[in-house]
Parts: sequence; C-alpha cells; structure tokens
Amino acid sequence: MCASLFLFHNHPNMLTEPTLSIDSLPPEIIDRTPEVRAFHSRDRWPLAAKRSPEEEADAQPEAVLFPSNTREVARIMQLATAENLRVVPFGAGSGVVGAAVPSHGELVMSLARLNHHGEPDETNLTVTVGAGLPAMELEESLNRRGYTLGHYPQSLPLASVGGLVATRSTGTFSNKYGGIEQLVLALQAVLADGTVIDYPHLPRAAMGPDTQQLFIGAEGTLGVITSVTLRIFPLPEQRRFHGYRFPDIDSGLACLQTFNRLHLRPAVLRLYDAEEAKGLYGRANVDPGGALLITGHEGVGEMVAAEFQRTTAEVERHGGISLGDGIGEAWEQHRYDASWLEVGNDGAGKYADAIEVAVAWSELAPIYHAVTEAIRPLCARTMAHYSHFYSTGGCLYFILFIDEPDPEEARRRYLECWRLVMEITARHHGALSHHHGVGRARAASLPAQWGSALKVYERVKQILDPNNQLNPGKFPQGLSQ
Repeated sequence: MCASLFLFHNHPNMLTEPTLSIDSLPPEIIDRTPEVRAFHSRDRWPLAAKRSPEEEADAQPEAVLFPSNTREVARIMQLATAENLRVVPFGAGSGVVGAAVPSHGELVMSLARLNHHGEPDETNLTVTVGAGLPAMELEESLNRRGYTLGHYPQSLPLASVGGLVATRSTGTFSNKYGGIEQLVLALQAVLADGTVIDYPHLPRAAMGPDTQQLFIGAEGTLGVITSVTLRIFPLPEQRRFHGYRFPDIDSGLACLQTFNRLHLRPAVLRLYDAEEAKGLYGRANVDPGGALLITGHEGVGEMVAAEFQRTTAEVERHGGISLGDGIGEAWEQHRYDASWLEVGNDGAGKYADAIEVAVAWSELAPIYHAVTEAIRPLCARTMAHYSHFYSTGGCLYFILFIDEPDPEEARRRYLECWRLVMEITARHHGALSHHHGVGRARAASLPAQWGSALKVYERVKQILDPNNQLNPGKFPQGLSQ
C-alpha cells in the first residue's frame, strides 16, 4: 500500500479524499467507478476468478488510468514516480497467470486507448501499431489488404498487441513464423520515471546487445510498451490441414523428431494424446483411439504439395495412418475456441487450466508420462498435447480439470498440480513457461529457473525501476525493495 495515497483515508476528522498529483490529469483519463476497478482487478487466471471477499478487496486498484498516447503515459509515470505510486500496465486482460492482477492501492494503466493502426508498409513488409490495439483487429485488417502477421495464439480474439509482446507470446503457426520476439522489429516504451525510449526499425544490426529484447516478455516490469513495429507477410497462396493417427504418443514424438532432422517444418504441428484427441475425433466423426497429429502446410501450391507428400510418407513410416483433411479442417475452424477454460472454471470447486512448459527432445516423452501420472489422482480429468517445435526440443501443454464439492479441497488440488508440474519440469531441465509467462502463478519458481542469471534482471531492474513501481509482485518478490 502506498502511504501517500492513503494518508488521510482513515483519519476521523477528514471527510475528503486526498489530493494527489495524479489527480491533476484530465478527468477523462481517471476512472474510479467500482465496475471499472473490478474489471481491471483480474485477468483470466483461474485463481483470480475464485477469490474470497478479502482477496477481492485486496485486488481492487485505487484507480484505472486511460492514457491516449505515449505523452500521457509518460506524464502518468512522472507523477507516479513523484509520489512513489505503483502502476500495473493492463492490455486486454487475456493472460492466464495473473500478470495483470493488481494489489490494493495500486494504479492500473489501461492501454486500450493506445489503439492506433498505421498503414502497412507494403514495400518493407512492416506495420506500426499501438500497444492497445486488439490483436484480432490487426490480423483482420491485414488480411483485407492481403497480408498476415502469422501470429495465431488461441487468445488472438481476446488479446492486445502489447500484451502479446509483454508476455513473449507464440502462436500455433510458430514453426513457420516464430514467436512474437521474431516478429517485433522496433518498439517504444516508457520507463518508470517517464523517459520515452524509441528503438529504431532495422532489418538486423550488429551494434551491441539487443536491449530491446529486455522489454519483450518482461510483463511491464521494466517499462510500459506503447507502440510496436512488426513484420508482416503476404497471405499464403494455399493452405492445407490434415490429421494422422498414431498408436501412442511416443511413436508420434519419434515421427516429429524425424521431421526436425529432415528440416521438414510444416507451419502447424500439434500432437494430442488419446484423451485430448477425443474432442477432435468427435468433431470430425472419426472413431476415437490413439494419439492424433494435426499438420498445417501453407505457401505456394508446389511447396505445400511437396511438404504434405513427404510428411505423409514419414508418418506412415512411423506407424501412423492418414485420417484425411476433414479432421485438420475441424481443428482449424475451432482453433480460437477457449470455451473449455470458462466452462471448466464455472463453479467454486471447479478448476480448468493449461500449464505449458518446454523441454529438450530427450525429455518430451518422459516428462509427459511423469507429469500425467503425478497429477492424475488429483484431477477429474487430465490430457495433454505438444506444439511449437525447435531443433533442440518443444513445448508440451498439460491440461487439467478439477471438480470437487469442497472448494478448499479443489483449491488445494489445483495448487498441488501446479507445484508438481513446476517441480517435475525443473527435474527434467525444462523451461517452466513456454509462452504464458510468469505473472503471479510462476513468480516464486523463477529464481530457481534463472539461477545466477537472475542477477542480470535484478541489476537492470535497479537501474530502470529502482523503486519497484512497475507491476510489482509478478517477477520474484524482493527485487528493488
């Protein structure tokens, strides 16, 4: 709690609210209405939806600020620094690990009004947009002009561009386009003291460390991203989605590793275990059973045909069978559907979550078996799938559902599942998050993951935000205090 903000609130002889320098901002920037404060007190983190009344009160921000441009963001930070007020940047609230959840007395800075959309540069294939622009709005606008960002996370209809950058997002076509860090060419950010940092837009540069990367994935703890310049790509001439059945998850992984060794990289590769595959089998009217691989190929027609032909040959060599395009198209039509998360969390004793980690190829099968065996007794249902592959390994999602009559027992089981996934991932030398980020869910686990490299972040934080004003509590506690 900021002492200057609440200095007079509990004084019996004081009937008026304190006067803050932040109140010198134009009135249309500041909103203290209960409904707006409540909306900006949570993201889509399951624990935020099940707070006790005390926890709910503790998460209410003092006010929500709505700057319309970088100058206003800088002014807000200057005033916040003058009074040592803490500020939580807020994009669209689509995160699932509590990265945008404030604490009582903090200010939330919504970037929703920073939604400017520049015209695509069709020669250099770039576009510059405001951090608050809805990500789907950007993609649809580019599509109308014959272009794409190539970045399709399941949260695309819910996220802002700045939120994707701040959390180091990736999308289902990452095998072709990479993560958001490969798509960002330049960004503008405002530091804790109001200093505006503009990075130049360059194809590539060898002029020292790329400090711009410090802000990508920092979740607003080092600066507030206000504008981003991104790569864009012409829409592909042809797309083809397809499905294959494997006897089990291990044979599917062996096939995917062969793809990697052959430099065979379809834009989409998603390998579902038999439990998660049931939904797609049902949508496509295919008899359930076995692991399911969904592939997506895109580009010029000849390349799509050649890539598909070799992919099918390798699948058959590893014991897989083709199920046709229909099941691939069923996946494509529902790839943004996250309704399972809302339904699975609808109730005091119900939890649904997807915990994504990344490990080396040698660990992709062992960690699947270890985690599913460990969390299955705690859950009503568990399932998993692989996506996003690299020469050295890949990403694995563990999806869990808990349904308990006793809300306290349900919460205990949910937290224990998280603890087990983090512990087992560390044991398998993996990344504790692949793209959902740190937030509150992983903050306590981060020091062990980073080890001695944490010193670099600590020292950068001390320089850029010495009073820990930007999004406190999301990365390891105790920094810059």
